[in-house]
Amino acid sequence: MYSQLNVDFLTDVSDSCGAYEARGRELSTCMSSVEKGMQAVKGQFSHTEQVEMFTAYADMRKAFSDFVRPFAAEKKVVSEADVRHFFDQMKNRKRTDFGIPPSECHT
Repeated sequence: MYSQLNVDFLTDVSDSCGAYEARGRELSTCMSSVEKGMQAVKGQFSHTEQVEMFTAYADMRKAFSDFVRPFAAEKKVVSEADVRHFFDQMKNRKRTDFGIPPSECHT
């Protein structure tokens, strides 16, 4: 009868609420690569160093998102040269933030 009405999925045990809840519990116990990285860092660096690292990561992530947003809006492909340009800008920004002169100024 279910087949005739094209509703076989109603009797499919793997498509039940219980099955989806079980999969959700399994996924919630899995750590993302970022979480695994955070766990690995905890024992190696002081709390202050950890905060600085995660703050720098969050800043870089936001800057990269801001950088690629116009590409997405215009449906353009981000090239390797574009990404290299972004990281060159980040490197120069870091030097400016910490008062380090650009590499051209080093003797």
